[in-house]
Amino acid sequence: MEKGPPPCRKPVLLEPFIHQVGGHSSMLSFDDSTVCKPLIPRELQFYTTLPPDLAIFTPKFKGVIEVSFIEDKEGYITLTAYPPQTFSSGPNHETEDECDVSPKKQMHSRIRLRRTSSIEIESHLDEMFEEVVDKAERKGSSTNPWVLKCHRDHLSKVFLGETGSFVQQFILLENLTWNYKYPCVLDLKMGIRQYGDDATPAKKKRQDAKVAMSTSSKLGVRICGMQVYQKNVRRFLCRNKYYGRTLSVNGFRQALIQFLHNGMRVRSELISSIVEQLQQLVSVLERQDTFRFYTSSLLMLYDGSEPGDPEDSKSNESLVETIDDGYCMSNGSFNPPQTKSCATSTLENGGIGRSGNRSIHNISTEPTTSKQSSKKRSPTSVSFKGVPNKQESRAKSAPVKVVDIRMIDFAHSTHTGISSTTNAGPDTGYIFGLRNLIDILRNIEKEYN
Repeated sequence: MEKGPPPCRKPVLLEPFIHQVGGHSSMLSFDDSTVCKPLIPRELQFYTTLPPDLAIFTPKFKGVIEVSFIEDKEGYITLTAYPPQTFSSGPNHETEDECDVSPKKQMHSRIRLRRTSSIEIESHLDEMFEEVVDKAERKGSSTNPWVLKCHRDHLSKVFLGETGSFVQQFILLENLTWNYKYPCVLDLKMGIRQYGDDATPAKKKRQDAKVAMSTSSKLGVRICGMQVYQKNVRRFLCRNKYYGRTLSVNGFRQALIQFLHNGMRVRSELISSIVEQLQQLVSVLERQDTFRFYTSSLLMLYDGSEPGDPEDSKSNESLVETIDDGYCMSNGSFNPPQTKSCATSTLENGGIGRSGNRSIHNISTEPTTSKQSSKKRSPTSVSFKGVPNKQESRAKSAPVKVVDIRMIDFAHSTHTGISSTTNAGPDTGYIFGLRNLIDILRNIEKEYN
């Protein structure tokens, strides 16, 4: 019987995954091309029973690991794990020696959980992520603010005893942002039914109410999170699920335009590729008898960096001073730069100004809506020590998709192979959402081409 890991299998230091835009699980970076999320038995079972034609529309499953949460005497938390014996870290998923897991790929942060449920992460990154809190305020961060909420909630459960253990199992999945310099990510909650077969009557009622009050009821899809790179200010604009629930059908359409807008123009050339992949997914799902994807999401990804873009040689602060941000959201309506009625300078419209290099950033991880005042938010210190330099590694990887469409989050998904509950035919609610999404995107393409 093996006692402990073999000598060549070195522990890997795990870091928060900075491009998580939705969900509630705490996502971690295992290496540049691999993320991990807390193991849920149904989701693990789902990944291991996927038919090949459906598997190409999901992140590649890479195995299971045990993550150790260790808190030192100063209150700092370290998250480590050993790679599984069959782990493959490369983007092409070729077999690799476990000893080849390179520590230099890790980002090395120090995470502290306070008993007040706040998180502190040491870093020197600038505030590249902005969340529009209301019409007049923006919150700056060195990561998508939703990431901070997920980690605060998860670590609180671990160290307040709700999980009952300092060791937890995670599944390893392909990092879909791996080959993108500036990953633009849209998380869409798909379908009309938003609860699993094991949901209580109270939960069913709550979820049905969310569906009825959002675009899920009319379109079969709603926004659960978003980050889009704005070239004019070199920052990511972020939105969360609470924003997505407030949108009307027209507001949803305007939000899709915003996702395709880089602060200077609408990337309409991407739409044909998006629609093509969505149509392929519809065809695949129509052939999946008994499958139901309750509460799952669809990720849409593309690179905010375009071919021929000059290197970012100028500092962020010079751009912030001289370039208008060119967009605003009012009642779910997006006004692109050519509509100047609401465009004001970034300095006037959020005070992000000259961030400089800091070791600690103070930002909130509380979910926010336009009705919440900043006084109600509890500050959290958060930042990261750096992001991987992808220039060299991208050149060695497989060809990059201009746009990537993937299904994620299968904690409540089911089919006859993993559940006693029998459903006939394909998941019509999910397909309904996909078809509406296709129609809206085609309409946007006609408008901007």
